[in-house]
Amino acid sequence: MGSALFVLCAGEDAHKVAHAHGFAPKLRAVERFADGWMMVVINDVSHQYCGIKGKRLEKDVYKAVKEALALFHKDGFVHGDLQETNIMVKRDWVDSECLGDIILVNFDWAGKENTVRYSSNITLNHPDIPRPMGIERGGLVSSAHNDQMLEFLS
Repeated sequence: MGSALFVLCAGEDAHKVAHAHGFAPKLRAVERFADGWMMVVINDVSHQYCGIKGKRLEKDVYKAVKEALALFHKDGFVHGDLQETNIMVKRDWVDSECLGDIILVNFDWAGKENTVRYSSNITLNHPDIPRPMGIERGGLVSSAHNDQMLEFLS
């Protein structure tokens, strides 16, 4: 079974690389529509993973995300929207010791470093979504931004 998302951009290659490394659900399909919108279908992982919205990253989750990002960056890719709503942990970690098994989701702004750009309507200066210095609407996404976003979550 899959989950469908409707987006204006989709980092297909980045998503596939993340899945190959084991830290993203499988990308099943991307359907492009004439009006610029896309439907992205991924494997439904809600029975295995849950979100961590509103929580700081546990030490082991932080370590697992950092290791995933290192692999991603080594391949030349960046995420572009690394925040707690886009990190999911195995369901058996909730209310128990976390062992580091994570996935990342929402690869809309993901792609090759210094090629992919932030959305022109990215939320800036919001108290609940800290952003590193240097991020701007339509600006290039860098691995340094990913690393700084991860630090904000720790």
